Amino acid sequence: MERSNLWSVLLTPILLLTAGCGEAPPSRASDIRVVQGARSQLHSPTHLSFRRPRSGVVVDGPDVEVEFASSDLGPGRDAYVRLVVDEGRFEAVHDLREPIELGGFLPGLHVLRAFPVLPSGESLKAPESFAFTYFYVDDPENPGTFDELSSRQPQFLADPVLTYNEPRGSYVGRQADSILVDFYLTRAQLGQDAYSVRLLIDGRQAYTITRWAPHYVLGLGNGKHSVALELRGPGGSRLRTQFRAANDTIIVRGSTMSASSTASDRPRTDEGATAEPVALSEDAKCGDCSIRFVVRDTLGRLDDPASPGPLAEAARLEGGQVAVSSSSMGPTVFVYGTDGQLLRRIGRAGSGPGELASAPKLRVLNQRKFAALDTRQGRINRFALDGSWLAATPVPVRAMTFVALDDRYVVSGPRTSADGAVMQTIHLIDKSGELVRSFGEEAAELPAQAGVQNLVRQLTLGDDGTLWAATMSGGRLEHWTLEGDLLESYLIADDDLRRQAPTSIDLRREIPPAQISDLAMDDDRLWVFIAVPDPNFTPGSSEARPSPEEIYDTRILVIDPEDSRVVASERFDTLVRPLGDGWAYDLVETAIGDRRVRVGTLIPVGF
Repeated sequence: MERSNLWSVLLTPILLLTAGCGEAPPSRASDIRVVQGARSQLHSPTHLSFRRPRSGVVVDGPDVEVEFASSDLGPGRDAYVRLVVDEGRFEAVHDLREPIELGGFLPGLHVLRAFPVLPSGESLKAPESFAFTYFYVDDPENPGTFDELSSRQPQFLADPVLTYNEPRGSYVGRQADSILVDFYLTRAQLGQDAYSVRLLIDGRQAYTITRWAPHYVLGLGNGKHSVALELRGPGGSRLRTQFRAANDTIIVRGSTMSASSTASDRPRTDEGATAEPVALSEDAKCGDCSIRFVVRDTLGRLDDPASPGPLAEAARLEGGQVAVSSSSMGPTVFVYGTDGQLLRRIGRAGSGPGELASAPKLRVLNQRKFAALDTRQGRINRFALDGSWLAATPVPVRAMTFVALDDRYVVSGPRTSADGAVMQTIHLIDKSGELVRSFGEEAAELPAQAGVQNLVRQLTLGDDGTLWAATMSGGRLEHWTLEGDLLESYLIADDDLRRQAPTSIDLRREIPPAQISDLAMDDDRLWVFIAVPDPNFTPGSSEARPSPEEIYDTRILVIDPEDSRVVASERFDTLVRPLGDGWAYDLVETAIGDRRVRVGTLIPVGF
């Protein structure tokens, strides 16, 4: 990025995060119904279990042989077995006589779940019909890493487990008129005063399921829809267990439901937005709660050519590998192993396939692939974990932040309207680069003299397929559907954060305002990362231009959207940024004067 007198331009690369699910076409909420069906059963109970791998075993990997034991699912039976690998890979197993081989496992913990499924797609719902096992794949570079863990039972063995079954894939013609919603439930009983399952369609239409039975969605319009299931505790309370939620994206074609309604026509659900944002007090409701940043590793040897300079983008990939980019490292992505050593470089300068013109911003697609936004060339490249280039998506709008879904992207950046006003806008684009829709302008129009950081939203995806966005200055948080409906908004009560950044800042005389640098979702809580001025920074104390680390500390707010309260707040004396799944990173200066990325975990204490 070119340098200018805008301090905000220097800070613009402070952006990151990952994860989510799909886009929905317009459908009237009043036309969609969810009805309960009756359970189906085989004539005799079906007992299913794993012979291999046995629970807790450490295997060499990356391939694992899986073998089942079953009482009556031999050849000729109508039912088959649905095998769920980790958090979402599905396999259909029709013949249990022979072992099957699964490949591509990286070092670490892996979980297998399985249950019988009828030709209709409905799961057989009996305790003895559910099989569950877990294993570890050893790290070939550090043999024995998981030996100690294998002797302990993970917490999820005692927790309630929700396993997603249906809907999946495409529904055409009459199939689309009645779409099965089905899941497998373990260690939880559903009822009016007990556990319940929340069904969320397209991130905005919510239904509560209180009986473990197949349910059917009627009247879903043609197009692409996101479906999310979440296990809730008694009274609708949110659980903090590992396997409590899952989602998928389906395609509906040939439905008799009209898909011509618009977002402005659609009625709101009970969870619709309020006109004014809810003020968030920074007085944490948990006085004893805190957050610790525990450093696990520093990336790179001192003789590595990969000093990230004053700012860096990072993404945590499968197996704990970390991808890093920075303007000082050029148009290249550096990938580090779990031992902190440089493994490979991805990309090179140029305009061809897989080539970059600027240091990209990084997002994880899934842990075996990542996306890299090249703001100078206006395109998003996809790379595999091994560094091979997969595809590129041209970005038809100016994008300064982004999040990646399986087959589309959400980007944010400034846009000039027909009357010359400059606005910050959120855009949804598909993999081909077509603009699907733009939204957020009405709530975000700003004066033309506003600073650049006023024109960008930080973005992160929720587990239910919705989008969280934050204005970098002003302290406004917004919760959107991917159809462009504003569900709710909040305002952080912080005078310095609300102070709008000027067009330019003279660091010899002024202290810059606070800015929201990142958002992350973890355990249904929104983590807000705020760059706040370091109290020890004195404007004009040095002739050299100070780095962001010299000017800013980080304050992290953990917000529970369920009750609109700040759960915890913590301040750190470095610029801490999220990597997802509880991981984070910062930058430190070494003894020889360059900078290194430190990777660690954010540990909630007391909540």
